[in-house]
Amino acid sequence: MTTLSTKTDDIAAIIERLCGAVVLVEPSDLPALTEILTLFEEIAACAKELEMPEAAAAASAAVSLIEGIIFNEVDDIPASVEVLTKTANALQEIVRDGKPLDSVLFPPELGLASTIATASNGATPPFELPEHVSEDILADFLSNQVGVLEELESLLLAVDGSNSFERSDPILRILHTLKGESGMLGLEDVERTCHTLEDLLTTATLPESIDELLAAKDWLQKTFAWIAGKGSQPAPPDLSGLGAPKSSAPPPPESPKTKTPDTTTSFLESDPELLVDFVAEAREHLENADVHLLTVESDPHNDDALNAVFRAFHTIKGVAGFLALGDIQSLAHESENLLDKARKGELELSN
Repeated sequence: MTTLSTKTDDIAAIIERLCGAVVLVEPSDLPALTEILTLFEEIAACAKELEMPEAAAAASAAVSLIEGIIFNEVDDIPASVEVLTKTANALQEIVRDGKPLDSVLFPPELGLASTIATASNGATPPFELPEHVSEDILADFLSNQVGVLEELESLLLAVDGSNSFERSDPILRILHTLKGESGMLGLEDVERTCHTLEDLLTTATLPESIDELLAAKDWLQKTFAWIAGKGSQPAPPDLSGLGAPKSSAPPPPESPKTKTPDTTTSFLESDPELLVDFVAEAREHLENADVHLLTVESDPHNDDALNAVFRAFHTIKGVAGFLALGDIQSLAHESENLLDKARKGELELSN
């Protein structure tokens, strides 16, 4: 007789095999892709029996994505394989690690209705966004944090007993970038927490700080899930032992990043690292736009490709505006206007 416990063990074993398979798969290896497809199908079936509808939906969406890869129907195959890897890891967090659903974020590329990044259910953030931030910018931010928090957790779990401050450099970069981006989006609790953790890593060694950092990482994950419409707002992490104020009142703003941007501010001088991050992310958006523009070139009425290019320029425009990069913001805005007309059928893009 198959029991619930047996079924849970079964799905855990399948997910374990899946995680190993997706790490090694080559996009051109059709037999390996077919094997992964079968594993996702088995996971979807088990999840339905275990009454885990979200896990079942994620596995089913992964099956559709693999079919798109096999039949060459996706634009960016390596990125799609990365989505499969993130999906497998998220399933493992739920089944093997026992994490609640509201603390796990599935890749928004799966198109699950519960994620704000896809906006498929018309969800809106549970707070008012600053005037210069659109829901598309917030969606892109949430999408990126899945990988960011995975990287942060990997770095923290790799910490040993070393007292070297150099080990904290990549962790500091993640926290610094997240602090700047969350400040731009008006996420004051996230910005304040990241700033506190930055200060911690300048006065304490990593082994002394690891418990607080891991607790803060879990809080960030739950907070982003709440913004995405999953679960309730978590209480801020207890960092009182680190000298952080216990009061919920925010401290006085320390830099222009916490306020509506002042166009007279020189971000080249005040925060060059944030500018470097913007350049790197803008390049990724432009590379992605290039891929979709090739589709538009052969099919000017392809809505998915037009929307993808539009979102790329829309995101660049929003962040450039925050950083007071007026020329880039203006150029992105003009590009966005042309693309919006193409989306509405008011003009046809041609080479």
